[in-house]
Amino acid sequence: MQETPADQLKLVANRPVGKTQLVAAGAGVGKRGRSAGFYCEACDLTFKDNKQFVEHMNTPQHLAATGQKMEVERASPEEVKARIQYWWDQKEELVKQQATGLHERLELRRAEDEREAEEKRRKRKEADERRRKERQEAEKVKTEYGDDVRIEGEHEEDDMMAAMGFAGFGTSKK
Repeated sequence: MQETPADQLKLVANRPVGKTQLVAAGAGVGKRGRSAGFYCEACDLTFKDNKQFVEHMNTPQHLAATGQKMEVERASPEEVKARIQYWWDQKEELVKQQATGLHERLELRRAEDEREAEEKRRKRKEADERRRKERQEAEKVKTEYGDDVRIEGEHEEDDMMAAMGFAGFGTSKK
């Protein structure tokens, strides 16, 4: 089935949502030229909302600029039936895709959640194992050497006082 130029036009009004567009300083005034909003390349016009843009698509000015005619062709009953059947098939196909798509998406999400949970469990076990080994190593060193073992930073103040030749960093009060 051959599509008419009007059928070929797909207006996606939510495409610019969330996008940033740089506009020249003087471009925001008037409809001529490219500025913020919906832009018609054929007519070099900018519209502030999609309602104005859609209405512009049917104006004689736009149709002449795009090479279309204002005349309406009369469709035969067969063409109307074929068109209705085409859109009916499109709708059924979309429903099938959404039905299978939803089930598949749920399965994928469930599998992804399981993978994430397994990864968290693995990381938690590794961290617990690492902490346990460090604790065992510290206990092993203490049992081998007793209280003579110096843990880093534990006796620095005492060593500093002995090197300087006095007994403490405290005040004269007791």
